[in-house]
Amino acid sequence: MKLRLPKGMSKAINAAVAQRVAEEMAARHQGAPDNSQKGNGQGKVDFRHAIGVRVKSLYVNSPLNQVPAALRDAVNKAASMYEGVYGQGGSLLKEEFSSEIIPLLRPRAVLLRAGAIVQPFTGKMNIGRLNGGAVAAFVKEGGSVTPATYSTDAVILDGHKIMALADPSNDMLRNPDIDSAGIITDDLMSAIAVVVDAKGFLGDGSGPNPKGIVKLVASGQKVTGTAITSANALNVIAKLNSMQQKVKASNLPFEGNAPFWAFNSKTEFALRGLRDNAGYIFNDEMNQGRLQGHPFFSTENVPDGYIFFGLATQLYFGLERGTGEGGTPEITMGAPDFKNDLTSFKAVMKCDWELKYDTAFSYGSDFTYS
Repeated sequence: MKLRLPKGMSKAINAAVAQRVAEEMAARHQGAPDNSQKGNGQGKVDFRHAIGVRVKSLYVNSPLNQVPAALRDAVNKAASMYEGVYGQGGSLLKEEFSSEIIPLLRPRAVLLRAGAIVQPFTGKMNIGRLNGGAVAAFVKEGGSVTPATYSTDAVILDGHKIMALADPSNDMLRNPDIDSAGIITDDLMSAIAVVVDAKGFLGDGSGPNPKGIVKLVASGQKVTGTAITSANALNVIAKLNSMQQKVKASNLPFEGNAPFWAFNSKTEFALRGLRDNAGYIFNDEMNQGRLQGHPFFSTENVPDGYIFFGLATQLYFGLERGTGEGGTPEITMGAPDFKNDLTSFKAVMKCDWELKYDTAFSYGSDFTYS
């Protein structure tokens, strides 16, 4: 026996879907955009909805789920807007759209927000690096300059698999409202972004984990922490200055390289609370989102006691695009949990962190608060 929605509800659903389709098609012209459209804002795919609608489509079309035909038709009608976005059976984004996932990760990933370079790759990617450079000197007439000696090595991006699980309620999956699809995407991408960011700072390279900044920087770039207290304010300032000096001494200019600070909220408010005889030392500037002239980001992905300073554009975030037609993330549906009326969805992607130069960051790991 087929389940049917009441005529009034079915009519309302179809009208809402038709309106949404019309709006999307008007914004996108026709079909999925090609690369030439990305730069001018025309024909941009709403990937937040594209992924969420795909999740709903997997649910309503599963033979395990007996959904009303009108609901299935409504969701499939919405999903048809994004057919050109997916490859390999509909579970993978097409390769050319892989990097479009970054804006969905950025709100929860400090390193991406700060300006880390996103580098899509397939399999592995070698990024050449030149060590040394031209040599100049004053010489006597007829004298010569010692020739420059160049050496090169490579920064290698390799895929490390990260998997996120989300268990949206079946009520949400059965909801024909297209806008609610984005909530499912937010859950999956937020879970991925938090782990990606945390490993970008502290990944140790063990097992499936990528190396983070603490393992990518040269050993001399680490500073010894100190107590972040008003009585010790001069030492705190000296440590912050030392971190900046270590980066600047490597001849990497701050201008154009997006220098920034990163620490957690406990460290943030310890710094805000520092006082001297003239009043608060950093608080007014930090109210403007800056510390010693550079932007700062407060995130719980950085543990207590850690302060990072570095040049965001010298940090690469590699996102593997997959092979053939497919790019990441891959989204698949698991078995439904009938008892709790939930269904599991899995998102899998491969990524990596690398520094172009191992002197582009400095950090301390043992700052205290008393």
